[in-house]
Amino acid sequence: MKSETKIYILILLAIVLSIYSHSMVWEKYIMPTYGNANIHVASIRHTIEHQHYPIVDYSYGGGIANLYVPAYRFVIAELCVLTGSSIDFMSRAIVMLFAFLLPIGFFLLARKIWDEKAGIFAAFFVSIVPELFPYTVRPLPQSLGMVLLPIVFYSIISEHKTALWLAFFVALVHQEAAVFLAFVAGGYVAGYLLLKSITYLFNYKIESDKIVYLSFLVGAIVSISYLGWHYIMMGNIDITTLSQFKYHEGNIISFMEMFKQSGNVVGVLGSIGVVVLLYKIIEKLVRKKIESKMLFGVVLVVIGLAFVKNDVVGIKVFMDRFLVYLQEGLIASSGIGGAAIWELLKKLGGK
Repeated sequence: MKSETKIYILILLAIVLSIYSHSMVWEKYIMPTYGNANIHVASIRHTIEHQHYPIVDYSYGGGIANLYVPAYRFVIAELCVLTGSSIDFMSRAIVMLFAFLLPIGFFLLARKIWDEKAGIFAAFFVSIVPELFPYTVRPLPQSLGMVLLPIVFYSIISEHKTALWLAFFVALVHQEAAVFLAFVAGGYVAGYLLLKSITYLFNYKIESDKIVYLSFLVGAIVSISYLGWHYIMMGNIDITTLSQFKYHEGNIISFMEMFKQSGNVVGVLGSIGVVVLLYKIIEKLVRKKIESKMLFGVVLVVIGLAFVKNDVVGIKVFMDRFLVYLQEGLIASSGIGGAAIWELLKKLGGK
């Protein structure tokens, strides 16, 4: 059997596993009552029935600005109108699309950072991460955000201009996904400039990298797009006035809990993957080369960790909820860790 055929079969199996695990949305997750899904249903129904997006939120008895970014709600409303399906059915059906795209997105991301083996490992690990599953099986904007992030990251390090349009879309899909994307893009720019300054100290001559420019633009687009929406709804761009910041919503999570809730496989292999990436980055830097894609993989995990532990700097917002974003970075790095161990075992076996 050809190598490409094996890869296609393995990716197909990863997709089947993801769809099977997410299929519980048809029975277990009753969309109107699970989590805060009904908040979005109200706006979707309003959009369908009145042909315009509600400016006032239905939550808490009304009377407050509808601050949720609207893209997910628009997508569901449009699909319902085009297909004649109910909001309940379409909300469940779109989760099947999420399940299909998740392993593909992480396969592409890990393969681009490392190799195909890493991509295959990552595609399967999607279905075993404790936090990612409940977030992506629920018919909510965050689910769509979680699915889009690895695709945007892949587009950035592949130097595809599609990343710019996807960045705009993510900014209007979910606030948390948008802020994580913006900080990852900004973190990569900062990391690249740091390595660039080191090269100057040793008189290295390294040409500028297109990925750093694309990352800067992605961060700018996400920031401007979301702040623009916030201004339209609130009349200002001061996000610190939001209740999440005022009341420090979220629970502090320890490093031990962080590791435990990520799962042993992804936690261990993800840590190994980060170490392998750092080693390769330093090795390439000695050879007068900045390994941009590998740097991006490290930044994903570092920014995720910073988000989870934002209590350390006194922000104290959504620490536990940001854990799933750290796990997105760990899925990619665990694929790399798995691939590195696989290659080591092959060498030890003499094959």
